[in-house]
Amino acid sequence: MKRSAPRDERADDVTRPLGQGIRAERKKLGWTIAQLAQQVGLTPQAIGMIERGESDPSLSSLRRIADALGVPMFQFLLSEADRSLVVRRESRVRIAMPEDSLDYELLSSDTSGVLELLSVTLYPGSSTRSTPGSHSADECAVVVRGSVVADVAGTLTELRTGDCVTIRSGIPHRFMNNGDEDAEILMAMSPATF
Repeated sequence: MKRSAPRDERADDVTRPLGQGIRAERKKLGWTIAQLAQQVGLTPQAIGMIERGESDPSLSSLRRIADALGVPMFQFLLSEADRSLVVRRESRVRIAMPEDSLDYELLSSDTSGVLELLSVTLYPGSSTRSTPGSHSADECAVVVRGSVVADVAGTLTELRTGDCVTIRSGIPHRFMNNGDEDAEILMAMSPATF
């Protein structure tokens, strides 16, 4: 996983390396590396390498770490610095997952409120998860470019540009790009969980 390099100086004020963010959240709970590793099914060595920036976790590992620590994934990248009211396009916090062929961008200013807004780019053949998964937020997703297949509780529905789906908390789901062009989804989640 790579966090995209900031495109201007302001982005440096609001982002930090992923491993530092994981370490900070782990320490807030008073957990050791071994305790976190046990909670997420990784070795203490793997957690240590992630925290030192020597290794990047897979998306599924990052989700398990965030769930165990009780924070949205983007929380790891946000510094304690105040975010401005306006998030400029060039200052968005971004998580690029080249091995999964998708990118996430945080559009809202932080992850501490009751609403979180994300942009997800799905490249051809990619999906947001390998199998449907659930989280503790209501989600509304609108396709802003291309088309995707929404797998919601086992029901597959094709969504084209402009189509929207609402998914209640706890319902397993995922989005898949089965086409040959990039697709982009705008996701609103309440409360912030990503």
